Amino acid sequence: MMQTNRLDGADDAFSLDHSYGDPYEKNLFQQAVYSHGDPSDSGEFHMNPGDLIALTTKNFNGTYFGENQATLVYGYYPSYKVKPHPDIFVTAKQDNTQQFVHEADDED
Repeated sequence: MMQTNRLDGADDAFSLDHSYGDPYEKNLFQQAVYSHGDPSDSGEFHMNPGDLIALTTKNFNGTYFGENQATLVYGYYPSYKVKPHPDIFVTAKQDNTQQFVHEADDED
């Protein structure tokens, strides 16, 4: 029983919506804090500090899968080398292209 290990087992609960591709959830973006150079041949990509990463999947081994918006390359990257970037999301234009929107821009 989880109550024997913790006061409230709900503290360890988290949503699986993004992991399983909830179509109504906003795209999650992260910003690279550390460079990730010379990736191994395990499907990882190169990133520099400041690169914007579109998160696709969180893996339980400490890696994430996503697209580096600077290089437009998909791959795995270490989760500890990025930080959340919650104020950016993507909207679709009428010509089926994407544009980045800052939530701060909506206040005008």
